[in-house]
Amino acid sequence: MEKGDLLRVKITDVSNEGNGIARAVSDGNSLDRVIFVQNSTLGDEVLCEITKIKRNYAIAETRQVISFSPYRKADKEVCPHLKEGCGGCNIGSLTYTKQLDLKSERVKNALIRIGGFTLEEGGPNFEEIVPSTREGGYRNKAVFSVDGLKIGFLKPKSRDVIECPNCQILMPEILKAASGLSAFLRKYPEESKNISRFMVRVGDYGHIMAVIFGRPSGIEHMQELANFISDKCELVSIYGVDVIDEGAVDKGRKASRKASKIKNEKSSTPELIAGSKTILKSIDGMNFEVGPDAFFQVNEEQTPILYEKAREYASASADIVADKDVIADKGEIVDRDEISDKDKLVDKDELPEVCSSLKYKIVDLYCGVGTIGLSMSADDNYIIGVESNKEAVLNANRNAVVNSITDARYFHGAVEEVLPRLIDEGIDGFKIDEIDLVVMDPPRAGCDRALLDAIGHVLPKSIVYVSCDPATLARDAAILCEEYGYKLEKVCPVDMFPGSMNIECIALIQRVKS
Repeated sequence: MEKGDLLRVKITDVSNEGNGIARAVSDGNSLDRVIFVQNSTLGDEVLCEITKIKRNYAIAETRQVISFSPYRKADKEVCPHLKEGCGGCNIGSLTYTKQLDLKSERVKNALIRIGGFTLEEGGPNFEEIVPSTREGGYRNKAVFSVDGLKIGFLKPKSRDVIECPNCQILMPEILKAASGLSAFLRKYPEESKNISRFMVRVGDYGHIMAVIFGRPSGIEHMQELANFISDKCELVSIYGVDVIDEGAVDKGRKASRKASKIKNEKSSTPELIAGSKTILKSIDGMNFEVGPDAFFQVNEEQTPILYEKAREYASASADIVADKDVIADKGEIVDRDEISDKDKLVDKDELPEVCSSLKYKIVDLYCGVGTIGLSMSADDNYIIGVESNKEAVLNANRNAVVNSITDARYFHGAVEEVLPRLIDEGIDGFKIDEIDLVVMDPPRAGCDRALLDAIGHVLPKSIVYVSCDPATLARDAAILCEEYGYKLEKVCPVDMFPGSMNIECIALIQRVKS
């Protein structure tokens, strides 16, 4: 096999990036080799040209589709921008049923190959994937790249901007806001040098928060920009973020949530230009204030389903507090079955100052604005949240107040640093002696090893792990199980991202031995 060779291949799988996977037929001079074939999908038979050869694999470009996959959608159902090179929906040409099959297999393969788990008898219960309630128009947030008068998304592994005015997965309000910016740039094309990216987030009632990345202080017609956007949508907030080294763009994703692929870009803290500091988002009757760089799930119709599954997994050990009582003469907390003299026991409600520590302690790591933890609030629960984004911590504390939840406290800092401090010496007089449940929703890179060791030190009874990358979920679960006496009990994929290979998972990990 050499660069420039033309090969006829059958696509038998799809990579996490959405490229077709084929295997070259041995030519006697080299071993069979995996080929990642761009612009192809599962079930296609294509003529491809080898463009790059690595030690264990090759990369090819489709030159001709000999026969189309039976799993493809009808041509009229496929987003037109996918054909133009947009990489936002890397499996958007496949039927939704086949998308779900691929995502489910992706999670299974990660658990088996990376985590070393078996899905046979004795292994974790692998639940059926939960499909999204909507295939299109579900995303409440987007970050557009701006290049001159072009506003859109980057072509994979390229700096080319593909304009996507009819994107099928974005909420209509986002496209309207982007059209407002487009109209502004047509009138003031010289202002494009001050705008590298444009983030739009949709709140309740169609309210829009817009964030200008680049050099917003250099925009001479900022009021007119706000007016152009307001003419198209309900703009309630506009922020600016100064970006150093605009040649390196990380697609606007916050480093604490998603690992930036480009290390030399530095962004300042978002500065409010006009309007409200936050927008309101509602989930299951609870209200949340969300800032410009705080994490919030992008598929809002699916989010209540994701959180309901998390609560279902959390309830597996939620009856522990009910088995505890107080010794009246000592004010000590004990398990009822551990003492013989029941006369010394009093009802927990009679000693509230002692029994505050009887609360079922839920530690919400990577808590963002507090959505998951606060959704688990109840009379017998105490929520302790940790988040590295300072503004998100302020939002979380505010959200507890907004939802009349008093038993919640949030701490700012890296989770791998803050949790050990809360366990060992405490922070501002607040110390954790034991944890009933850890809920964590880490970035794509997964948990820092120091955090896993801290969890292994305090040994919470249960862990509910919400993950956006099956590979790091499998890796972290394996460490907890192999080194700290836990067992992976259940795993459930929940599709939050129709059209792409991205998949959310929830895992229940329970302690089985000290």
